[in-house]
Parts: sequence; C-alpha cells; structure tokens
Amino acid sequence: MPLPLEGIRIIDFSQAAQGPYASQMLSDAGADVIKVEHPVGGDIVRVSGYTFHGGDSVYLLAMNRNKRSICVDIKQPEGRELILRLAERSDVLLQNFRPGVMERLGLGYADVAARNPRIIFMSASCYGDTGPWRDLGGGDIMVQGAGGLMSITGPLGGEPVAVGCHAVDLFGSLLVLYGITMGLLVRERLGIGQEIKSNLLNASIAMQSFEATAYHINQRVPPRAGRSHMEFFPFGAYPTRDGKYFILSSGDWPLLCRLLELPPAVANDERFFTNRGRVDNREELTPIFEAATRCKTRDEWLRALAGAGLYGAPVLDYEELFSHPQVAANEMIVDVPHPAGPYKMPGIPVKFTATPGAVRSGPPAVGQHTEEVMLELGYTWDQIRDLSARHVVGFVSADEGGVRLKT
Repeated sequence: MPLPLEGIRIIDFSQAAQGPYASQMLSDAGADVIKVEHPVGGDIVRVSGYTFHGGDSVYLLAMNRNKRSICVDIKQPEGRELILRLAERSDVLLQNFRPGVMERLGLGYADVAARNPRIIFMSASCYGDTGPWRDLGGGDIMVQGAGGLMSITGPLGGEPVAVGCHAVDLFGSLLVLYGITMGLLVRERLGIGQEIKSNLLNASIAMQSFEATAYHINQRVPPRAGRSHMEFFPFGAYPTRDGKYFILSSGDWPLLCRLLELPPAVANDERFFTNRGRVDNREELTPIFEAATRCKTRDEWLRALAGAGLYGAPVLDYEELFSHPQVAANEMIVDVPHPAGPYKMPGIPVKFTATPGAVRSGPPAVGQHTEEVMLELGYTWDQIRDLSARHVVGFVSADEGGVRLKT
C-alpha cells in the first residue's frame, strides 16, 4: 500500500523547528523532502544546543528523519538555477527566511512560479510579511513573549514563565502542515498553485483562542493562573502527600466536597456553588484544596477519582511518561537509525489505518544526496564535479571542514 504522500516532492529550505517539524510529518507520510543546506556547515541546527548523538544535535535528530539533503550555494547563479530546475519537478517549496530574503535571492514565489505555476510556495516567517515587526528575526521563546503566551503562564501573581517546550514552534509547524496540505488539495481540485503564508505570531495567538476571545469579551487582561485554569475551579494540578501532583477537574461540587472531605463551612457556602463563584474566590479556595489533597498520595487520589466517576490525571515526569504502557500502546516512541547507533524519539502522532506512515531513515548527513538529486535532474558527472570544485554544490567533510565531491 503506498504512503499517503508518496510521489509528492518538497524542497525544504526551512531551519530550526517551525518548518522542519512540518516537513518531517510530511516525509513520515511518504513525501520526498529534500532539505537544502549551505555547502559550508549545512543547517546551523546541526551544531546547535547542548545534547548530541554521534556529533549530531538533538535539534537535527528530532526534526529531520526520512529526508534527503543537498548542499547548494543559492547565492551563486548556478546554485539558484539548480533550485529552479528542482522546482520544475517539485510540488512544494517551504521556506522560513525573513520576508524578502527569497526574493532578493531570485527564488521568490514569482521566480519559482514562472518555472512551475502549480507549485505550492509555503512561506513561514516569525512575525509576518507586513507590519512593523516584519524584518525582525526570532524563534519560539521570543514569540512566547511577544505573542502573549508568557504573560498568562507562571505562578499566580508571579513572574512570566516560558512554556517548557517549543510550543509556538511546534504549533506553528502544524499551521505550516495545514497550509501545505490545503494547498495541495486546492491544486488537485482547481489546478492552481499559490503562495501560502503563516508566522509564529499568528500561531501564538491562535494557540490562545479561548483566552484571547475571553479578553475581547470582558476587556480584562488575564492574570497568570499558576497550576490552575483561568475559567474553571477546581481545574489544575494539586500537590499530594508523596510530593507528586495530579490534575483535578471541576465537576459535581457536592461530590468533590465529599471526596476531598472539605469542611461543611466550605461545602455549604453558597459562594462556591457555581463555577463562576469558585473562580471569583480562587485565592480563598486554593489553599483549602491544597491542604485537602496533601492528605493522600497521587495514586490514591487517582483511584478515588476514578471510583467516583470524576476525571483526573497524574502529572508525570519524563521517566514516568516514557515508561508508561499507554505511551507504548500508542507507539509514540520509536527507534531511529543513526551511524552512531539508533536513538529514540517521538513517533508518528497521527495513525492512518489504511496507509500508515513509517520511519524509514534517520536524518541525512549534510549533502548526502547532492549528487543523487543532481543526477535525477539531468546533470552530468562533469557538471557535478565542476560545480563542486567551485563550491556551488557539495557536502561538508567532517575531517576537512570544507566542500568536496563525494567519491
């Protein structure tokens, strides 16, 4: 059975996480994703961060499986022409440079569409291609701040806190994925290509749809809600006797009062009978709830909630999470091949029953497929050698630190 996107070719200029995670999901589904890197050094993520495996950064390992890599200097005319020839045979071009960069390089949408009018040209920027911030660079944590997310994250009355993962980058990747797949669907129906645009600021605002809508209704800047929820009480993480936390959801108030053995003065207080009343009196109720939840262990509370028919969940650290049988049942941790030995990473989150995706290969070595792709485009070996000798194409030799032709 063919993979869902088998036969779709994607030219991937994207770096960091906003684009590469989207193109990884597309490559998991069978698309031929060709990662374009500079002949000297390749993608900067290869040497970024703290955690490495076999010389490769976790930022490369986590976002680039199932892809091919070519090294092309797109500032040189021959390099630009190579990309345009590749675009003639491709379905999608993905890039997340600052607005205007691809146009200055002669690889903007108009340039590419002149060679392939059916191409889907996905542009993913940081803040958008118009407006006062259009020329600013940045990434996840900058937009967590500028996009309002940090302002609603952190302890009640405390300082703003960054979300502990690349939340905006990854949600932004899902918008990129949405744009590309919708673009392909429109092309299938109407026969047209187009440029599609997204940015991380839009992603951050879209992530906060509930909170932003509430703000525009009540015109109240939301406070940081700590471990709880701004719209519901109780609804958040509570401490337990063994130092762990569990999630307690709002529900039947009398039942919650009995389960937590709250004092009659609390259970019978009419101020707390409605969710609105409890939210308005959050500061008074929070220490009462926390004192009650500290009377049992996390697992005791989870059993009690399940027995009472109420929702609850554990707060798991990574050691607990990645050894949990539910994660194994979902097949969400997979082994990925690598020259230094296989490594584990999150698997494919969406399961197709008839045409499931697959982890076929690990991240490519820098420029690993340059010659392969050029031969597919009709370049001769003499042309490949000439372009490599002039540093238009090639790959980086780890021992030499320069560009040379693979032999």
